Amino acid sequence: MNKEKTTIEYWRHPTEAEIKFGEGAIHWLTVDIEKVKKPNGKLKKWFIHTDGLRYNRP
Repeated sequence: MNKEKTTIEYWRHPTEAEIKFGEGAIHWLTVDIEKVKKPNGKLKKWFIHTDGLRYNRP
């Protein structure tokens, strides 16, 4: 059985609207590693998710 990691967590700061709504915590997102790999195989330091927001690697 291959135990290679297939997902990684990225984070982002809350938006101003989320803060006003009371959701002012850091937001975490688990993504498939294949979606955040560069052509050279290294992981991206940040990326823009489908929600249009920038997520950063810890």
